[in-house]
Amino acid sequence: MLIALVLAAAAIHPVDVVGFSPDNKYVAWIEHGVGEINGFPWARMHVTEVARNADAMPTVQITFDTGAEGETEQKAVKQARAAAETWRRKLKVSSWVPARKIRHDDQGELLDAKGKPFAVVDLKVSSGQATCMQPYKSLLLEVLVRRNQDAEPARLAADAGPPREHPCMVACGLGDVFTHGKAALVFAGCGVEAFQGQPVTRYAAYTGLLPWSLEPGKRR
Repeated sequence: MLIALVLAAAAIHPVDVVGFSPDNKYVAWIEHGVGEINGFPWARMHVTEVARNADAMPTVQITFDTGAEGETEQKAVKQARAAAETWRRKLKVSSWVPARKIRHDDQGELLDAKGKPFAVVDLKVSSGQATCMQPYKSLLLEVLVRRNQDAEPARLAADAGPPREHPCMVACGLGDVFTHGKAALVFAGCGVEAFQGQPVTRYAAYTGLLPWSLEPGKRR
């Protein structure tokens, strides 16, 4: 039951992708929500260096904790978008190019505009070295992408070690998938231990450059 709840939640991820740099070196994205206990709205803006699957700039955290009128999740996202523009200028990026979101089914198959599968994203799981209490385990993820016509998948990105914030997890499922040219941004939702031992879904972003594009009409 715990695993089923985590996998169902993985597909529901409040994230706004600001866009990729025109050369696909960077991608800016915002995760947002409200506190699970206090209900305060928050947003976090990330700029990721795509090929390295690593932060290009420090994460910008926005939290409203006074309960004042007008302190909404939407306002937090708006401020995070303004921060993305600030980092864009510092990184000398001409513009953030909108990403294309690709639909997928429960099996990780990517769907074209007609709903036909053309590729699949596989979250390959291996054991990490962290010590965890059951039912949680130390899990490392590797994100693989394979088009229908390919015999072998391409490796997008992988964990170098257990996440520092949440090294112990119960299960992982595929979240949103975004692309621009040969660049891809894939989210994985994993169940981690939280309040009173119940799992909550936390998301990790994986970026990389594929040998080919996932965009319709640009499959090379």
